[in-house]
Amino acid sequence: MYSKLKKKYWEKEHVADHPLLIAIHDFHQQDSMMWSRPGLETYLYGAKRTHQVTENIHIKQKVTEIDAHNWKGKEIPSNFFKQPDSEHISAVIHSNQATIGKFLRMGFLAEFGKRDIDIRLIGKAFINNNHIPIDFDVGISDEGYEEYWANSVTIYHNPNAKIPLDYKLFEGVAHVFFDGKQFSSIKPQFYPIYGRTRYREAEI
Repeated sequence: MYSKLKKKYWEKEHVADHPLLIAIHDFHQQDSMMWSRPGLETYLYGAKRTHQVTENIHIKQKVTEIDAHNWKGKEIPSNFFKQPDSEHISAVIHSNQATIGKFLRMGFLAEFGKRDIDIRLIGKAFINNNHIPIDFDVGISDEGYEEYWANSVTIYHNPNAKIPLDYKLFEGVAHVFFDGKQFSSIKPQFYPIYGRTRYREAEI
């Protein structure tokens, strides 16, 4: 992502004076999109959050600052949104469901293709805006099941952006904000952070 700043897209005529977003999906190894989401957030804000349950059964957020990231002898600075020229980036969009399984489910729900298959989505999700994700296992054919392209999409807003992104333009996705001390977020009622698609011929 750091290399994207060298492109200086914000200087192009059709981009200037508009919010500029970078979209990213992690395919660097098998199933990487299932566990890289927290690492992306930490890199963007230079801060890692964890949640602790207090004695009064309240959820308390703990934030730890991160200065740098090391991998195989290479070190890069953390806090992408504080790097030179990053103020031109309004936000970063991430999805962990830009997968063949997602297209299979959405196609089935739109009544394309074979109908004699049983498809299940199994994973972990935030439900009803809770702070702690829970396991889920749902059948795509279950009565009342709904799924949208926006599910699993997260927009990380740059607190230092010259042209902030209006979160209201993207309904149904998760939005993450950081004020330098605490994280806050807006999440849909069903927000899967990862999932696997299982399918087989339906039993009749």
